Amino acid sequence: MLSESTEDIIATKIGHSLEGRYRTFNENNTLSLTAWNSQLADYAKVNVYGAYLLRNYGGAQLLHDIMHNSFDDQQAVVDAVNKSLQGSGKTFADLLNEWGVAMMLSDHDNLVDTPVYNIGALFESDSVYGNTLYYMNSINLFTYTPQPMIYTTSGTVQPQGNYYYKIGDNVTGDINMSLELNGQTAVTLIAK
Repeated sequence: MLSESTEDIIATKIGHSLEGRYRTFNENNTLSLTAWNSQLADYAKVNVYGAYLLRNYGGAQLLHDIMHNSFDDQQAVVDAVNKSLQGSGKTFADLLNEWGVAMMLSDHDNLVDTPVYNIGALFESDSVYGNTLYYMNSINLFTYTPQPMIYTTSGTVQPQGNYYYKIGDNVTGDINMSLELNGQTAVTLIAK
């Protein structure tokens, strides 16, 4: 994730596009974030996750804090996020949940008080490190082909992953549904 995030944070400086990673992520957006199988989809998922973290929890400073702490696993991310003003008290589960919400709402550029990928402009706040200002592009994952995978049938959530299930289009009125969850699974409902 660190190398992918470094690539992201300097992309506007070197004229680099990460669009291929977004397309690959969209095809594989339910993979476990922490499982690594040395495939292109693994690079894509950590790229998109790192992009979410940088845009919401401190940009270049966050990247520095992840690299320079005593942890070498998901706790490195949690520790660094907790040092940011916006991330105090966050757990890995919180960040995983928020990441899924940010992905699903990346086609909106006017959201407030929620982690986002897209503000309709370059991200620049909290992106100064040393004497350098880093700009990061807004990301709308729904502008890429294929768009993020959203399923209309139930499925299994991979450990430390997200599963996106669509109830329907133009749904109104009362909705009743049953979910079978184990003690490790959380559900977030997004009305979009």
